[in-house]
Amino acid sequence: MKTVYKVRALVTTERGRVIAIKGNADHVLQLPGGSVKPGEDLFAAIMRELPEETGRTIKITGTVNTSTIKRNGVKEITTLFTATTTGRTVRKLTKRERSRGLRPVTFGDADKLAKALKRKARRYDRSAAKRDLRLVQAALAA
Repeated sequence: MKTVYKVRALVTTERGRVIAIKGNADHVLQLPGGSVKPGEDLFAAIMRELPEETGRTIKITGTVNTSTIKRNGVKEITTLFTATTTGRTVRKLTKRERSRGLRPVTFGDADKLAKALKRKARRYDRSAAKRDLRLVQAALAA
């Protein structure tokens, strides 16, 4: 079975809000992050992904949890970081991300994001929403 590594982050803004990524499709709500490139370590991947997707410069504040799921014959191992924003930068989405209409949205706090992810996971039964819900719940429990 093929294994892929992903990184996600629970990002808090200077004002205490939490950033998530929304897409054009109603089921898309996820933590910012993405895939680890071959030869890239987890820290380098999250430091690359967060500014690209959020348009913010960030500071990593910790590592919370790792989640493993199997979907479509692939073992996906996702590491969750916590981060805070430190300023603004230019978003650099990939062509695929732009075509999906991915954009940052903010929630009042991690609890509100968890509730929104729970609704998406229940309504659409999507593995990404379930994964990110588990990651946020782990961060809240930590």
